[in-house]
Amino acid sequence: MFVFDRDLAPYLDRAIAAELSGELTDAGLNVIDLAKPSGLQKDKLYRILSARRSCTVVELMKICAAIPVDPYELLRSATTRAERIRRTTIERAEEAEGQMSEVF
Repeated sequence: MFVFDRDLAPYLDRAIAAELSGELTDAGLNVIDLAKPSGLQKDKLYRILSARRSCTVVELMKICAAIPVDPYELLRSATTRAERIRRTTIERAEEAEGQMSEVF
């Protein structure tokens, strides 16, 4: 059974964008190449791939079909990446907090 960790939500857009960008690069494609087969506008793709905009499930499926990549595998990888991003963010915040307490 899948249990969604709500604490990952703020990191998922970045993780999905990074995974999609990596798959795009691996496929030797760019946003212009992706626009027509995905049916999505270039500016929307740029915003999704830079994590400035969330990706809907339908958009994700269209992008994955155009690359092509398995959307379920991509989400699994993105979830793992989001967990790493979250862990790193927390560790950095704790380090900064420790450094601040040393100063004062």
